[in-house]
Amino acid sequence: MSFSQSLSLTRNYDYDYRDLAIAFKAVAEDKFGDKSLRGIRVSKLSFSRYGVFTVEFESGFRKRASSVLGSVEIKNLPGYFVVCHKEAPTISACEIPRDRLPEVEKFLDTIGTYLDKNSIYRGKALKLSLGGLEFLDLSSFSFSEKEVVYNPAVKRDLAAHLWAFIENPLLCAERGLPKQHKVLLQGAYGSGKTLTAYVLAKKATKCGWTVIYVAPSIMKEVSLIPYAFELSRFYPPAVIFIEDADHEQHEESPFVFRQIVAQLDGIDTKGFRGLVVMTTTRSKNIKAVMQRPGRIDKAIKLDTFDEKDIKALLQIAIKPELLEEGIDWDEVVARCHNFSPAFVKAVAENANFLAIGENAPKITQEHLMSATEDLRPRFDSCIQDLGLDRE
Repeated sequence: MSFSQSLSLTRNYDYDYRDLAIAFKAVAEDKFGDKSLRGIRVSKLSFSRYGVFTVEFESGFRKRASSVLGSVEIKNLPGYFVVCHKEAPTISACEIPRDRLPEVEKFLDTIGTYLDKNSIYRGKALKLSLGGLEFLDLSSFSFSEKEVVYNPAVKRDLAAHLWAFIENPLLCAERGLPKQHKVLLQGAYGSGKTLTAYVLAKKATKCGWTVIYVAPSIMKEVSLIPYAFELSRFYPPAVIFIEDADHEQHEESPFVFRQIVAQLDGIDTKGFRGLVVMTTTRSKNIKAVMQRPGRIDKAIKLDTFDEKDIKALLQIAIKPELLEEGIDWDEVVARCHNFSPAFVKAVAENANFLAIGENAPKITQEHLMSATEDLRPRFDSCIQDLGLDRE
């Protein structure tokens, strides 16, 4: 056979290259056997072969899978294959005789079908960092939604702008709503921003959405936000979660800042399907150019936590049978004035520890009051750091 009678073709797959490399090896071994992969010949006249470049990637939380990258031959298939690296999610089939092209195309089709059903990333919760992709373990989040206390106004906003977008996408589309939504969660330390992100991630993955948590930047000149949007293109619909958005603006680097703004509302990301959720403790530091609808569509203030909410959270955080009768909840709640949910929960936990330390069978009002007094200076320090004491 002359090389003029052979063909080469390249198939592009809308998946991350790690996903594709794992799928290639899995399909090849399933179809042609565990020992079907071999390195290509050193030269046309040589019997020596290069080795097969296998790489293990994380394929789930505390799970790993073997993959193949680079050039490789498959026994019982003609020619050789080049599995992409980071540059592009492609597989090239080279030096394929014309008469055997259909069976090679069928093999490449099977890889696509395999990915549709067995993608390691679609519908999972992921952490994107400079070190690569990791899987998040949402099973360690032990709270049920009933244990999370929100102010009624906040609860309404979360239901409208987060839960509904994920749980009722068809209704949102029928009503002509955009296929992407950007929400800023703002609040002081311990106001429930991260807790809300966990609840969102659980809901999203349950509905088959991919969750991409962008790890905090450690370099001024590099932002991972563009990579998060690129990854979301492969695995829609997706939630992109950006913590401390005021820091992730990279305003000290004009090029990176413009790049981030373009990702939130640029031509390249008009096809993005999903949610972008950002958090901040300092909403005043969010640049004006970021504030317009299309870049931030809704800001939800989680600081809204009143006396009724404080009492409800305390009574959820402490088992009813552990509470002494006759507690003056009005007085306890008054001592917790302005406390964020994290501080309220800490009151419950610290009061419980005090009771255990004294071998007391019940948590008393004095335990609760002592816990609030201990936490007050720390809460005030947080408020002063954010400048909220001057508002």
